[in-house]
Amino acid sequence: MKKIFVNKKNINFFNINFYFLFLFLFIFIWFFFLFNNFNSITNKTINTIEKYSFNYGYILKEINISQLNYLNNEEILRYFKNYKNRSIFTIPLQVIADEISKNKWVKEIKINSNYKNSINILIEEERPFAIYDNLSQKVLFSDNLVALEILNENKEIFNLPIFYGINSLNNSNSLL
Repeated sequence: MKKIFVNKKNINFFNINFYFLFLFLFIFIWFFFLFNNFNSITNKTINTIEKYSFNYGYILKEINISQLNYLNNEEILRYFKNYKNRSIFTIPLQVIADEISKNKWVKEIKINSNYKNSINILIEEERPFAIYDNLSQKVLFSDNLVALEILNENKEIFNLPIFYGINSLNNSNSLL
Protein backbone atom coordinates (compact mmCIF):
# COMPACT_ATOMS: atom_id res chain seq x y z
CA MET A 1 0.00 0.00 0.00
CA LYS A 2 1.32 3.38 -0.96
CA LYS A 3 1.34 6.27 1.43
CA ILE A 4 0.40 9.63 0.06
CA PHE A 5 1.59 12.74 1.75
CA VAL A 6 -0.15 16.00 1.16
CA ASN A 7 1.97 19.05 1.49
CA LYS A 8 -0.01 21.79 3.14
CA LYS A 9 0.79 25.16 1.78
CA ASN A 10 1.82 27.75 4.27
CA ILE A 11 -0.83 30.40 4.39
CA ASN A 12 0.46 33.85 4.85
CA PHE A 13 -1.47 35.88 7.42
CA PHE A 14 -1.20 38.96 5.21
CA ASN A 15 -2.95 37.16 2.31
CA ILE A 16 -5.92 36.18 4.48
CA ASN A 17 -6.40 39.72 5.73
CA PHE A 18 -6.09 41.04 2.20
CA TYR A 19 -8.86 38.70 1.00
CA PHE A 20 -11.15 39.68 3.86
CA LEU A 21 -10.48 43.35 3.22
CA PHE A 22 -11.16 42.92 -0.48
CA LEU A 23 -14.39 41.02 0.26
CA PHE A 24 -15.52 43.65 2.76
CA LEU A 25 -14.86 46.51 0.32
CA PHE A 26 -16.66 44.70 -2.47
CA ILE A 27 -19.75 44.10 -0.31
CA PHE A 28 -19.69 47.70 0.97
CA ILE A 29 -19.51 49.15 -2.55
CA TRP A 30 -22.23 46.77 -3.76
CA PHE A 31 -24.59 47.85 -0.93
CA PHE A 32 -23.79 51.50 -1.57
CA PHE A 33 -24.80 51.25 -5.22
CA LEU A 34 -27.79 49.08 -4.41
CA PHE A 35 -29.28 51.52 -1.89
CA ASN A 36 -28.25 54.58 -3.87
CA ASN A 37 -30.22 53.34 -6.86
CA PHE A 38 -33.10 51.88 -4.84
CA ASN A 39 -35.30 54.98 -5.17
CA SER A 40 -34.66 55.14 -8.88
CA ILE A 41 -35.52 51.47 -9.32
CA THR A 42 -38.65 51.83 -7.18
CA ASN A 43 -39.88 54.86 -9.13
CA LYS A 44 -39.31 53.13 -12.46
CA THR A 45 -41.18 50.04 -11.23
CA ILE A 46 -44.15 52.08 -10.00
CA ASN A 47 -44.27 54.03 -13.27
CA THR A 48 -44.29 50.79 -15.25
CA ILE A 49 -47.10 49.35 -13.10
CA GLU A 50 -49.08 52.59 -13.48
CA LYS A 51 -48.62 52.51 -17.26
CA TYR A 52 -49.90 48.94 -17.64
CA SER A 53 -52.72 49.54 -15.17
CA PHE A 54 -54.00 52.47 -17.24
CA ASN A 55 -53.75 50.43 -20.43
CA TYR A 56 -55.79 47.53 -19.03
CA GLY A 57 -58.21 49.43 -16.76
CA TYR A 58 -56.85 48.47 -13.32
CA ILE A 59 -57.50 51.91 -11.87
CA LEU A 60 -59.20 52.78 -8.58
CA LYS A 61 -62.61 54.17 -9.45
CA GLU A 62 -64.88 53.10 -6.60
CA ILE A 63 -64.56 52.91 -2.80
CA ASN A 64 -67.34 51.08 -0.95
CA ILE A 65 -67.60 51.69 2.80
CA SER A 66 -69.73 49.60 5.14
CA GLN A 67 -72.58 51.28 6.97
CA LEU A 68 -71.10 53.60 9.55
CA ASN A 69 -73.05 54.69 12.62
CA TYR A 70 -70.66 57.07 14.34
CA LEU A 71 -67.92 57.81 11.82
CA ASN A 72 -68.40 59.95 8.75
CA ASN A 73 -67.69 58.52 5.26
CA GLU A 74 -65.56 61.56 4.43
CA GLU A 75 -63.26 60.76 7.36
CA ILE A 76 -62.46 57.42 5.73
CA LEU A 77 -62.39 58.64 2.11
CA ARG A 78 -59.72 61.25 2.86
CA TYR A 79 -57.15 58.45 3.23
CA PHE A 80 -57.78 57.47 -0.41
CA LYS A 81 -57.90 60.91 -2.04
CA ASN A 82 -54.28 60.66 -3.30
CA TYR A 83 -54.93 57.23 -4.83
CA LYS A 84 -58.09 57.95 -6.79
CA ASN A 85 -57.61 57.20 -10.53
CA ARG A 86 -54.28 55.48 -9.88
CA SER A 87 -53.27 51.86 -10.27
CA ILE A 88 -55.09 49.54 -7.90
CA PHE A 89 -51.81 47.62 -7.40
CA THR A 90 -49.82 50.55 -6.02
CA ILE A 91 -52.25 51.43 -3.22
CA PRO A 92 -50.72 50.58 0.19
CA LEU A 93 -53.83 49.00 1.72
CA GLN A 94 -52.11 47.84 4.92
CA VAL A 95 -50.63 51.29 5.58
CA ILE A 96 -54.03 52.91 5.05
CA ALA A 97 -55.73 50.34 7.29
CA ASP A 98 -53.17 51.03 10.02
CA GLU A 99 -53.81 54.77 9.75
CA ILE A 100 -57.60 54.36 9.86
CA SER A 101 -57.38 52.00 12.84
CA LYS A 102 -55.71 54.78 14.87
CA ASN A 103 -59.14 56.40 15.11
CA LYS A 104 -60.60 55.53 18.51
CA TRP A 105 -64.00 54.78 17.03
CA VAL A 106 -62.57 51.97 14.87
CA LYS A 107 -62.66 48.60 16.60
CA GLU A 108 -61.72 46.48 13.59
CA ILE A 109 -61.09 47.22 9.93
CA LYS A 110 -60.86 45.05 6.82
CA ILE A 111 -59.92 46.45 3.43
CA ASN A 112 -60.30 44.27 0.34
CA SER A 113 -59.59 44.99 -3.28
CA ASN A 114 -61.15 43.29 -6.27
CA TYR A 115 -57.86 43.98 -8.13
CA LYS A 116 -59.78 45.64 -10.92
CA ASN A 117 -61.22 49.02 -9.95
CA SER A 118 -62.80 49.01 -6.48
CA ILE A 119 -61.94 48.73 -2.81
CA ASN A 120 -64.33 47.49 -0.13
CA ILE A 121 -63.90 48.75 3.43
CA LEU A 122 -65.58 46.99 6.32
CA ILE A 123 -65.32 48.84 9.62
CA GLU A 124 -66.58 47.60 12.94
CA GLU A 125 -67.05 50.61 15.17
CA GLU A 126 -66.76 50.88 18.92
CA ARG A 127 -70.18 51.08 20.53
CA PRO A 128 -70.80 53.92 23.00
CA PHE A 129 -71.45 52.43 26.42
CA ALA A 130 -71.40 55.11 29.08
CA ILE A 131 -70.38 58.63 29.98
CA TYR A 132 -67.98 59.27 32.80
CA ASP A 133 -68.38 62.65 34.48
CA ASN A 134 -65.53 63.84 36.69
CA LEU A 135 -67.21 67.22 37.25
CA SER A 136 -64.75 69.05 34.98
CA GLN A 137 -65.48 67.15 31.76
CA LYS A 138 -67.60 64.35 30.38
CA VAL A 139 -65.88 61.47 28.60
CA LEU A 140 -67.66 59.04 26.30
CA PHE A 141 -66.52 55.41 26.73
CA SER A 142 -67.15 52.32 24.64
CA ASP A 143 -68.22 48.94 25.95
CA ASN A 144 -64.51 47.96 25.89
CA LEU A 145 -63.79 50.98 28.14
CA VAL A 146 -62.00 52.85 25.36
CA ALA A 147 -62.22 56.62 25.82
CA LEU A 148 -63.84 57.65 22.55
CA GLU A 149 -64.06 61.40 22.97
CA ILE A 150 -64.46 64.23 25.42
CA LEU A 151 -67.94 65.65 25.21
CA ASN A 152 -68.38 69.37 25.26
CA GLU A 153 -71.55 71.15 26.36
CA ASN A 154 -72.89 71.43 22.80
CA LYS A 155 -72.34 67.74 22.00
CA GLU A 156 -75.42 65.56 21.80
CA ILE A 157 -75.48 62.94 24.55
CA PHE A 158 -76.47 59.48 23.38
CA ASN A 159 -78.98 58.67 26.19
CA LEU A 160 -76.33 56.66 27.94
CA PRO A 161 -75.80 56.06 31.63
CA ILE A 162 -73.60 58.62 33.36
CA PHE A 163 -71.14 57.42 35.99
CA TYR A 164 -69.58 59.49 38.78
CA GLY A 165 -66.92 58.75 41.34
CA ILE A 166 -63.67 56.87 41.68
CA ASN A 167 -63.58 53.45 39.94
CA SER A 168 -67.23 53.81 38.93
CA LEU A 169 -66.43 53.26 35.27
CA ASN A 170 -64.24 50.21 35.97
CA ASN A 171 -67.13 48.60 37.86
CA SER A 172 -69.78 49.73 35.37
CA ASN A 173 -69.66 46.53 33.29
CA SER A 174 -70.60 44.40 36.27
CA LEU A 175 -73.35 46.87 37.24
CA LEU A 176 -75.01 46.88 33.84
